[in-house]
Amino acid sequence: MTVKITSGQRKQISRFLQDGLEHLDLTKEDAQLIIMQGGVLQTELKETIAILLKNRKFPSLLSTAGDIIPRGWEVVEDVAPSKFEVKDLELISFLENGEEWIGTKEMYKRAVDLNANLGLVDAKYVLEHQGEISAEFRKRSLLFTGTKALDLQGILCFPFLYWSGNHWVFHFGWGEIKWGDHYSLVRINK
Repeated sequence: MTVKITSGQRKQISRFLQDGLEHLDLTKEDAQLIIMQGGVLQTELKETIAILLKNRKFPSLLSTAGDIIPRGWEVVEDVAPSKFEVKDLELISFLENGEEWIGTKEMYKRAVDLNANLGLVDAKYVLEHQGEISAEFRKRSLLFTGTKALDLQGILCFPFLYWSGNHWVFHFGWGEIKWGDHYSLVRINK
């Protein structure tokens, strides 16, 4: 039998969140931004807690794709993590000869051919070092096609990072869309 959360546990979790907010030293404008993004905040918090419950660790302490993906998803392909410095990354277009967009299968093929096939653990590393990401990268969503996962509906997904206007955000993209020039592959420039 599953026992529901107690009122004492709920208060303790609320205290942790309140203490965390107090240590951020937020301005009125900061607080308003958080309020305006409340739905996103709730989603991010739910996803973080789901990962914690699945793996018994917070996402920042995990080190494999299987550790990071949402509960119930299945990793179907994953490259080994790479060793690199964020400053050594370059953006690579997968479009050729005036193409406006391509399909997912062709985009994956070109990512491998262009040696621009970093994975989920690499995306996590880049996100953790986002202060080192070139400002030029903000114009594109950064694709990390080396990890493929199936979501709860069996839809192929892969990780990407996008610039939200003031910081980089980690997300999963759905595989069956048209990929245009807003997206770029990421490659280590050696």
